[in-house]
Amino acid sequence: MMHASSDKNDWMFGNDTDDPLRHAFDRKVTVHPGAMGRPVPPEDWQTVLQDRLDRRPGPEQRAVYINIPFCRRRCKFCNFYKYPADKETVRRYLDFLVREIEMSADSERVSSRPFNAVYIGGGTPTELTPKEIGKLLEAVNEHLPLTNDCEITFETRTSGLDDNRARACLEWGVNRFSVGVQSFNTEVRRSLGRIDEREVVIRKLNRLQDFGLAAVVIDLMFGLPGQSMEIWEDDVRTWLDLDLDGGDLYQLMVLRGSEMETMASGERGPADLPQQAAMFGRALDIMEDSGYRRLSVCHWGNGHRERSLYNGLTLAGAEVMPFGAGAGGNVADVSFMVESDLRKYEDGVMRGEKPLKFLARHHPMRGLFSDLSGQIDSGRVDMSSLRKHGVDLEAAAGPLLQRWSEIGLISRRGRFLELSVAGQFWNVNLAQGMIDWCMGSGQGTAGHPPQGAGAVMG
Repeated sequence: MMHASSDKNDWMFGNDTDDPLRHAFDRKVTVHPGAMGRPVPPEDWQTVLQDRLDRRPGPEQRAVYINIPFCRRRCKFCNFYKYPADKETVRRYLDFLVREIEMSADSERVSSRPFNAVYIGGGTPTELTPKEIGKLLEAVNEHLPLTNDCEITFETRTSGLDDNRARACLEWGVNRFSVGVQSFNTEVRRSLGRIDEREVVIRKLNRLQDFGLAAVVIDLMFGLPGQSMEIWEDDVRTWLDLDLDGGDLYQLMVLRGSEMETMASGERGPADLPQQAAMFGRALDIMEDSGYRRLSVCHWGNGHRERSLYNGLTLAGAEVMPFGAGAGGNVADVSFMVESDLRKYEDGVMRGEKPLKFLARHHPMRGLFSDLSGQIDSGRVDMSSLRKHGVDLEAAAGPLLQRWSEIGLISRRGRFLELSVAGQFWNVNLAQGMIDWCMGSGQGTAGHPPQGAGAVMG
């Protein structure tokens, strides 16, 4: 049963403001669509997971995530980086990663239906040599069933990308490159710890596009230290001038444990939330006249090659089979993470087990939460479609929806709720607010919304 407090002081109700784009909320929260799942005791992890792996999957689309936890250097906004790219460590890790993939190949869950998307991320996967890239992708193609139109994404940055690595990817079926550019401005890039100058970035992106065999998609960030509105506009227009297949325009995430967290307290720190909101709004003005297809509140495609299938599936809560140290995913009614410590990861694989760091059963309302979060990320929610989860959300959350309408975050068009520009900027707050409302807490999934300078789920 759904219930919630109507106290207007709850964070989810937002602020009384004439400028909702910049001031609807005091902070961004992070979406947890699998809110408050029930942890499984460690001694039961293997039994519970194996039971799910022995079951045939349903007909829904699903994906694979493969983690390469190595980088040449750590960028200042990142806390995902785990290990330096030492050649012997990478070589040894790859051997265990391939073995992990092989171990899963014969399970009913993996073998009985093909996967629709594969995402190889990190870290920086192009820290692998061309030969190692071939070895990994050969294992993927040999041991994982893939649809004939499977989207296979390889994540990279320009400093790790050369023709030989690109050819190795393309030879083994990679059809989408996701390139972390963040900014084209050389000084801004250097402040982040990025190596390549503007001209080098552009040249390498053009070269990758020249192969003509895969979608080339980039990430840009707004709110970076030293990134004025003028620089941000140039970043967006430079991307459009390159005529790539797509791109993401992400708000800077100031993550705990990153160097950016320290920079945020200094004079040359990142932009504050109102400044970031203005940058988001300006980017939408530019994109409105670009002719690009909008695939989500922060992602665009150019032409028809870019599908952003993996991103769409994960946002909607689709099943994701994870491989590699630190990878996370979900199968049937459980979510889990692979052990991130390399030694423990190797020990688990050597025992013939999926090396797990945690495992939890899903919240009973996870289907609703995931569907809702995915639709909010698209900028439009079909309220009638959510009734398949057994909940009339519009009736149950009427006071919250009315409040958001009053302060200019959403509007109603038939059975759809449409997010305004302000609602799009605050989409994560809307998603988590609805989840909290459904759960009756009004205080965030961990007792309170996470604090942070502009934290947002990408």
